[in-house]
Amino acid sequence: MAHPLKVFPAMVSASFEALTTLSNGISRPGDLGSRVCCVGIAILGQLYVAMLIGLILGRLNRTMRR
Repeated sequence: MAHPLKVFPAMVSASFEALTTLSNGISRPGDLGSRVCCVGIAILGQLYVAMLIGLILGRLNRTMRR
């Protein structure tokens, strides 16, 4: 097993690609646990953006009603 500091940049890159769903297909998870983690990160990233937009629009709508 590689030292954590040596694989950290690749892990951050794969996590960023999964979170933003901007993967170019070069880095693919090898085992099932990594795949499940990448899918979970991608889903949570989409939910985070949707909830953030919903909160912003809800507050904007509330201030415009006053």
